[in-house]
Amino acid sequence: MVIRQNRMPDPRRLFAGVMGMAQADVTSSCEMRTLAAWDSLRHIDLVLAIEGAYAIKLDLREIIALTSYGKLVEILAARGLNTESSIDTS
Repeated sequence: MVIRQNRMPDPRRLFAGVMGMAQADVTSSCEMRTLAAWDSLRHIDLVLAIEGAYAIKLDLREIIALTSYGKLVEILAARGLNTESSIDTS
């Protein structure tokens, strides 16, 4: 018998997929102002991906604050979602 644990989606994988970049390149320094791919449409894609993956609804304050990968991890942590080992301080 195989027991599967319900695991939280990996925010690094989610972010990399939306931004079209390698997971290994996702660090806390990935910001809206430094990633050419992060335009207004990509921002909406990221919000929708987060809401779908975590079954949550981001409020306007969170959507506006979502300006970096580090902020994504902070928003999830503030909602009590475990994102251990999800942030790299590089």
